[in-house]
Amino acid sequence: MTGFSGRLGCCLVWVLTACATDPVDRALDEDGDGVGYAQDCDDSDATVGAPGLLYLDADGDGFGSQAAEVCPGLAGWVDQDGDCADQDATVYPGAPERCNGLDDDCDGLVDQDDDDLLLSDLDWYFVDADGDGWGAEAAQACAPTDGYSDREGDCDDGAASVHPEAPERCGNGIDDDCSGDANALTRPPPPPPPMPPPPGWERRARARAPLWPRRGTSMAMACPTCWWAHPCRAKATAAR
Repeated sequence: MTGFSGRLGCCLVWVLTACATDPVDRALDEDGDGVGYAQDCDDSDATVGAPGLLYLDADGDGFGSQAAEVCPGLAGWVDQDGDCADQDATVYPGAPERCNGLDDDCDGLVDQDDDDLLLSDLDWYFVDADGDGWGAEAAQACAPTDGYSDREGDCDDGAASVHPEAPERCGNGIDDDCSGDANALTRPPPPPPPMPPPPGWERRARARAPLWPRRGTSMAMACPTCWWAHPCRAKATAAR
């Protein structure tokens, strides 16, 4: 019995020694970082351990949206989430908000509703309170939407019938066309005086006049550029 116990003790010592020096056992955590080789992303590097929670970054802007447990350093995966448009690299948390109809910085606010909107993207328009297409008070906006106009000069933005292109009406005491003078009718300017004939036109016309006009053709029809066909000459002749 004593001999059997001695032999059993020797076997146990041999087994324990073999396990301690077995190469398969050592490979369970080769880099000694506490993560076994089956879970370690790189068991030869103690600074690399098990997979962590990362986010797929499809557009390469540094922010992702779809989460998964993957090994660090894997291409296309990042540790920052919150991308609300992962197919547009200009849209991500912290991106500059622009006048483009998109939620560029992924805060749930678009264009002028976002206090982070770039002021350089705004244009100057005029508040059109009465909807007549003309405004008075200047304001910055992304585009001339309802309530804004790109034309200024409305002298009464509470009356749609009053604006710079409105017809002026008599007797209402209102400056309908915003000219600065109520009931001042605008008269068209007089027509310009007729242009005088160019110097030497009569001499040149005589030189080009045909000697024998066709039968049945008036002198003016035969030579419309001749001196006798000039309208000023014809009026002068008729006045004699």
